[in-house]
Amino acid sequence: MKVNQERSRPLPPSMSRMRAQWVEETVSETVKADNCLFGVIIGPGGSTIKELQVKYNIRVLVPRKGSKDEPITVQGKDKTLVKNAVLRIKALIAEEKERRRVTTPVSQTLCIPKALHGKVIGLQGQNIRPITQALKIKIQFPNKNDNSDEVTLTGLPDQVDQGISRLLNLVNQERSRPLPPSMSRMRAQWVEETVSETVKADNCLFGVIIGPGGSTIKELQVKYNIRVLVPRKGSKDEPITVQGKDKTLVKNAVLRIKALIAEEKERRRVTTPVSQTLCIPKALHGKVIGLQGQNIRPITQALKIKIQFPNKNDNSDEVTLTGLPDQVDQGISRLLNLVTRFPPCRA
Repeated sequence: MKVNQERSRPLPPSMSRMRAQWVEETVSETVKADNCLFGVIIGPGGSTIKELQVKYNIRVLVPRKGSKDEPITVQGKDKTLVKNAVLRIKALIAEEKERRRVTTPVSQTLCIPKALHGKVIGLQGQNIRPITQALKIKIQFPNKNDNSDEVTLTGLPDQVDQGISRLLNLVNQERSRPLPPSMSRMRAQWVEETVSETVKADNCLFGVIIGPGGSTIKELQVKYNIRVLVPRKGSKDEPITVQGKDKTLVKNAVLRIKALIAEEKERRRVTTPVSQTLCIPKALHGKVIGLQGQNIRPITQALKIKIQFPNKNDNSDEVTLTGLPDQVDQGISRLLNLVTRFPPCRA
């Protein structure tokens, strides 16, 4: 009832003039995305694009199927609505990318010496069957006549990572057991004078390889029988070097180091506070905030974020949200919902 009353009340002339500054002949912005992601903007039967166009009073132009390097275009007469529509479109694209990443099967290759394949697989597959069934992945070993050491795991990303870890545990168990002479000779083919591989990473990520008190790097060196050389603090563009006498162990150590780096990057992404700016017309700031902050207080308290509006003497439309990435994204969405309660006012 109160919302309807607010909608029916005209803004005073001073606020109307401020609002009029945001109305232009045509405002246009573009959003770049892979062609395969355009569908998430269109939606089933065009439902998403229609909703965007109605909600933000804009026009969304999506390139035709098969086009290359053509961006999505957003057009409208209110630059605030256009900016917020672009923000929403980018969020939809990011959400779809993440959804595809965790739901799209991938294949990864693990190096296991040919001499150990039979032992790792077990009698009639008894060792790897629990892994494939529990994680719902496929593990493909080369056939008996193929001397390749490459074992391929296929499935969802997280399950494949777990499968690699469990296979490596099986390999380590077999390595600790003495092999018969014939298999020892086959395994000896995998031992070389010196094997060396490098891993590139930002200098600020080296700590995750070293670990508290050097615990992680020690564990890696013992587990894979390798030497890990981490560049000194402050060095630039120098990679981590992994050295050993068994190329299989070196390759698997490199795989583990890359996984540790990827995990740390993701951990930092979701735990490091960020700031994002949202455009809300100055004339609407008071209504969005509400009496004594009653509209935005539930947002800041629930999401544990900070929302900073410009002071009364600052004509800026920029509102800054600060907090953890996922919470800031939710805060932007909830602020946009508040803004849509107050329709654009004509001069």
